[in-house]
Amino acid sequence: MRLVIGTLLLAVALALPPPQHSTATDQASGQVTASSHQQTDVAQMTDAELLSALIGGAAPDVPAAEVVPVPPAAEVAPVPPAAEAAPVPQTAEAAPVPQAAEAAPTAELTDAELLAALGLGANQGEPERCQDSQYVCVPYYLCREEEIVTDGAGLIDIRFGNNQLENDTAPLTHSECGNFIDVCCRDPMAKPEIKEPEYVPRCGRRNEFGVNARIVGFAEGESQFGEFPWMAAVLRVEEVGGQEKNLFVCGGALVHPQVVMTAAHCVYEQESTSLRVRLGEWDTQHTTEFFPHVDVAVAEVETHVDFNGRNLHNDIALLFLAEPVQLQEHIDTLCLPDPAVNYTGADCVATGWGKDRFDSGQYQTVLKQVELQRVGHDYCQTQLRTTRLGTRFVLDDSFTCAGAPEPLAVATTEGAPKVAQEDAKAGTVADTCTGDGGSPLACRDPADPERYVHGGIVAWGIGCGEKGIPGVYADPQRFVYWIDELISEYFQLPQSYFGLKEPVAQAAQP
Repeated sequence: MRLVIGTLLLAVALALPPPQHSTATDQASGQVTASSHQQTDVAQMTDAELLSALIGGAAPDVPAAEVVPVPPAAEVAPVPPAAEAAPVPQTAEAAPVPQAAEAAPTAELTDAELLAALGLGANQGEPERCQDSQYVCVPYYLCREEEIVTDGAGLIDIRFGNNQLENDTAPLTHSECGNFIDVCCRDPMAKPEIKEPEYVPRCGRRNEFGVNARIVGFAEGESQFGEFPWMAAVLRVEEVGGQEKNLFVCGGALVHPQVVMTAAHCVYEQESTSLRVRLGEWDTQHTTEFFPHVDVAVAEVETHVDFNGRNLHNDIALLFLAEPVQLQEHIDTLCLPDPAVNYTGADCVATGWGKDRFDSGQYQTVLKQVELQRVGHDYCQTQLRTTRLGTRFVLDDSFTCAGAPEPLAVATTEGAPKVAQEDAKAGTVADTCTGDGGSPLACRDPADPERYVHGGIVAWGIGCGEKGIPGVYADPQRFVYWIDELISEYFQLPQSYFGLKEPVAQAAQP
């Protein structure tokens, strides 16, 4: 430490003008002491003595042992030590001589006190940050190879040899530091600041392995946390026993940061002021999920103008939220379907907290999923006519169907075709049920299998999972332009929010 400081102080001392020496006459012998004619050797001075010369303005007191004696002569009396010398009588013209006692505190300064006196001490309190707050400012001698010295190398007083290391390198920079001898240096003991990558929203993203962790050991049909980030729960707020309660109404899907799509039959009789939407929900009975759910009040309910409450034709509604929700890993939107694409046969998944059976089933606490396949409109109508609906039943064009797909002819080992046996998809299990109303049927985009589009709004069915009978859904593909127009008008957008342009009807040919 002293070698480093001494080098710095020596450079400063050599830049100062040489001190003016005055002769002092020994009153007893009339001889001049050798110290009055010889300039002090700066290299042999201690830190405190050099500091005294720099900040006190007076020549340092050199101990008697360091004074070069005058060659002895019989007439010359020995020079007494400085401490025993008789004081020089003061006259009106003579300036007082500094006493040795006044210089004593300076001679006893420690390294820290010496650095502090020169303004060269280490930073105190909160360190000054630099390099986009990733580094800190420290005195130059505490930084080596862009890293703060923590082992004392080059700073400790080695009892022999040279203290300077051969591989000392220049510090990183000091351009950002306030003190002129401070440099910007990395702290090897600082914990690295880990910045989570900013989430980039993308509609139709399914987190098949969950968010943050995959949970194993579920019963059949449970989803992973955050697997379907577009899933919404529509709640009705009521006061029960003096306390506010959230009552489940139906499911829904987030299609815009401030818009949820659901079934009209769920909300057409509800006041918007009594509704709220919960996003990011998974386990309805606990709050131990990795990320919390978000509740947002409903500002306005828009049901389709042609909705029919008796037969559920045009069973679609949009809930405009009081404020936009922040999109994140477990809360994101579901894409709208392309009106020009045929989604028949697409692999889909329906989600909800509805009952597992129609008659005596129980509502689910953890979000459930069921894999389904969209089926053709005509095939669905044919299957429904085999039920109590009768042979004259007509399936409205506002509906689509999923589940219980048409059996396919497959080749046997002998090459003769046979009808494939119904599996779970076409059996008695795969279907939505009571309480799933308004929930989405998300289908893989044929052009991008990793992207899901809104393929249906759970509307109605004949029982739940009846063999060979598909479930019926309101078809968002039929309402894409209505959805886009309503959202664009509500938010007063100058153009289509979804970038859609409804085709202009061609004039009839003569």
